[in-house]
Amino acid sequence: MDLFNSTLNLLTPVTHGVSWIVGALKVLLGGMFGLYLLLVFLRWKEYKDLKNIMQEMSRDMKEMHIVMKDLHETFKKQQGKNQKR
Repeated sequence: MDLFNSTLNLLTPVTHGVSWIVGALKVLLGGMFGLYLLLVFLRWKEYKDLKNIMQEMSRDMKEMHIVMKDLHETFKKQQGKNQKR
């Protein structure tokens, strides 16, 4: 029984801290204001993800432009050689 009491005495501060955190989260995320904060956070995350996708697409387009430019120059050189014959 003494072990149970000592364990209970050790867990009391931990449960107090956890209950304080849960209470704070309830206040912050409760009601319409909490819903608004959640939606703002989700919109911000969506914007970040979309920005990363657009940057990747921009890099890919630049690389594709370089490759197509090289292919076009090679094609023009071959056309010039074929016309000289």
